[in-house]
Amino acid sequence: SIWVGSSWTFLPPSIHWLVALIMGMLGGAVWGMLVGIFKALLNVHEVISSIMLNYIGLFGVNYIIKISPLYDAAKTQTVNVLESAVIPKAGLDNVFFLLRGKFKSISSVNAGIFIAIFFAIVIYILLNKTSFGYELKACGYNRFASKYAGINENKTIIYSMTIAGALSGVAGALMYLAPSTGLHIEPVDVLVSQGFNGIAVALLGLSNPLGIIFSGIFVAHISMA
Repeated sequence: SIWVGSSWTFLPPSIHWLVALIMGMLGGAVWGMLVGIFKALLNVHEVISSIMLNYIGLFGVNYIIKISPLYDAAKTQTVNVLESAVIPKAGLDNVFFLLRGKFKSISSVNAGIFIAIFFAIVIYILLNKTSFGYELKACGYNRFASKYAGINENKTIIYSMTIAGALSGVAGALMYLAPSTGLHIEPVDVLVSQGFNGIAVALLGLSNPLGIIFSGIFVAHISMA
């Protein structure tokens, strides 16, 4: 998403942010699929492999940024995301604002909240209203019992991790395509905490997509307080 948002200048401004978001989702899906393959075929624990892949992804993204023609280490340590790649505010900045000075509206709120809620509802429907969702949950409870019932457990595990990776990619894109100031990304060597906070959000929401909407808002509030 950062690479597309800063380098794909040929895209029309009206869809630049959307393409950057989709590319982030696809990148996350591929990364999650790797974890699923390791789990399904090699029985590598998904927590271990995903944590290790976190750092590979971190330094991989940093490398892509540093070889970007927009990056000049002698002048700056940041790469600006183009204005057209920033997620639209959808008028929410006129509703929510931070009190600084004379009630100046400088809120970083944007349409990302609607995008996050949309995906939560889609996943809720997928898990609870479709046969594919039933297979995902059954395999999550017990992969061996699922195999006995005729479910292809290896394929289901890979699918579930691919979907999880895609959602994580969307989350990362929403964060880096909508900064409050600067519109930039700085190559760093430390993983951001938001990904790990997502574990607490999921547990607090009882792993229910609709419950996670409210737990996410709650954790975001206490994190900003």
